[in-house]
Amino acid sequence: MEAPTTEELLDDAEARTGLARGQLLMMVAKSATVRHLACHPDYRDLFVLKGGTLLSNVYRSPRQSVKDADYTYLDPQTLLAPELEQALSIDGEYGFHLAPQEVFSFDRDMFAGDAPFSMDGIVLELRGRDRELKITVSVRAGERLDPPKDRLFYYDPLLARDNTFEVNGLTRDELSAEKILAWCSKPLSKHFVDLAYVAREHDEHVDREKVADLVRRKFKAEGRSRRYAAVGIRRPADLVRAFADADKLRSLREDWEGLIGSELLFLPSERATPPAVNLTSPQNVERICLEFWQPTLDLLAST
Repeated sequence: MEAPTTEELLDDAEARTGLARGQLLMMVAKSATVRHLACHPDYRDLFVLKGGTLLSNVYRSPRQSVKDADYTYLDPQTLLAPELEQALSIDGEYGFHLAPQEVFSFDRDMFAGDAPFSMDGIVLELRGRDRELKITVSVRAGERLDPPKDRLFYYDPLLARDNTFEVNGLTRDELSAEKILAWCSKPLSKHFVDLAYVAREHDEHVDREKVADLVRRKFKAEGRSRRYAAVGIRRPADLVRAFADADKLRSLREDWEGLIGSELLFLPSERATPPAVNLTSPQNVERICLEFWQPTLDLLAST
């Protein structure tokens, strides 16, 4: 089995992205895992990629998602541990080895409730050096409410072969709905930045009324979970307050310098964008988000 990347590709990526070697190796392992699932004849139609990895590698966000790949699994009735082990196993003496049976974090006999499947025991071998990489692949039983009309293609120039391939994923509308729910219930800066990116670069492809409907439908299915109750969200209208919460936005601005370079990893090209819309500025992110998503919030306010 050939190596998933080369020293030359890594050297080029270091200069192009500004990311450290270890971060790039995590991205290689993550993308190789995504490719494995996307091209698997038995499972490619069941695993649906979402989140930051979908945004960066399909919708070309400048915020790099280094180590996490999130999936929805479309057939929860057959979401069994042995089946997931088989789907995610990769054996190879050289290049890439994935052994989920060694790192399962839930009941191995049955996937139960809404507990995620996660694994982080990945070994990448490059020129005789073994590196255990702390990336995570999380899978939840779920559904895709808005299947894309167009084919989606994942791209990662770090992969030595087949660096572009078709992948199951969410539309911009459904991805935005998930990001709104995530930002309101778990105020991680990456969710707010991702919503600003969608607003800036994909506004013509986003139906904000449809996003509001998807938010309602998703909240109906998951709104009783503890993550919403913990922040006082009991109905969709409560999301309006949570989205633009003054304390949350102030904390985002105050913590911004520490977030840049840790949680928020931008490509150098983002700093070259016009100052008024540059996403490395928390003020820009806040303004773009609040202005663009206000119509969606207005629609949620009455529900």
